[in-house]
This record gives sequence, C-alpha cells and structure tokens, in this order.
Amino acid sequence: MLRDAITFASASLPAESPLVFVLGGLVIVGALVFVVRQHSQWSRRRVTAWAEGEGLELLAASRHWTAMGPFGMKVGKWNTVFRVRVRDADGQERQGWVCVCGQPTPWHGEVKVEWDTAW
Repeated sequence: MLRDAITFASASLPAESPLVFVLGGLVIVGALVFVVRQHSQWSRRRVTAWAEGEGLELLAASRHWTAMGPFGMKVGKWNTVFRVRVRDADGQERQGWVCVCGQPTPWHGEVKVEWDTAW
C-alpha cells in the first residue's frame, strides 16, 4: 500500500516538471528573505542596546545598504551600517554612523561608531 502511494506521488509530479523548479526557487527565496529580515532586526536591536548602554536616547536610526559613510569598504558580509541621531543626558543632539559587526549570535555584535563632529 505504501509502495503504491509512493509510486503514485512520483508519477504525478515528474522530476522534470517546471513546478518542481518553481517551488524549489520559492523556498530558496523565502529562506533568503527570512535570513535577511532576521539579521536586520538583530542589528537594530544591537543599535538600540548600544545607545541605552551609552546613556543616549536614540532619536533616529536608518539602515544604509549602499552609503557606508566612514566605514566604506571596511564593511564585511555580516556587518550592518546605520545612520543615527542621538540625544545625550544634557539634551545635546549628535549624528553619526554606527556599524554592527558580526553574525547574529550572542557572542558577536561589536558596535563601532564614527561621529560627524567632535562631541
């Protein structure tokens, strides 16, 4: 009975069917979108944690895919660059670039900062 079901399933969708390739492609694209989205959320959480740890209020943080600011070509495969605007405890606002370096794991996630002007 199981043999008949396997034979029927394999006969109904041959390996050369375009549907197999389309479904496989959709699975790969879906997995890629999931990984990129998870990494983006992890990076944003790291930027928020960095700001809180430095005693800064994070006013804006926008991810940059092409403009890497002062990090330029130093940005690796798993690094994410943000343009940030923060406010310190004295109310002074500052802008700069933040690079979250490393893979989205608990032991990675170093944050590097380059400010536009001296504090």
